Amino acid sequence: MIKKKKDEEKVVDGLAEARANRKAAWEAKKVENKEEDSRDEFRKFFVKVRGKLGLTQDMEEVIWKHLKASGFDKKEKFTEGIKHFGYKL
Repeated sequence: MIKKKKDEEKVVDGLAEARANRKAAWEAKKVENKEEDSRDEFRKFFVKVRGKLGLTQDMEEVIWKHLKASGFDKKEKFTEGIKHFGYKL
């Protein structure tokens, strides 16, 4: 009887550990997807402002790295980030 309870406890502990691992993997994927979504939104934004500012396609990566490092990597902060980079919109 005691051995059976210990075995059941091991199974319960294993299930809890598996759930925690799945949750951690899901959270990591969720964060990764948010970053990809933000990058895609910036690509759309850059296409719109590229003509206005006379920028080349090569500048997209440079500006994106600046925005990401400066904390302007959210859709609502792109305009502010471009100004922070030194361009006037």
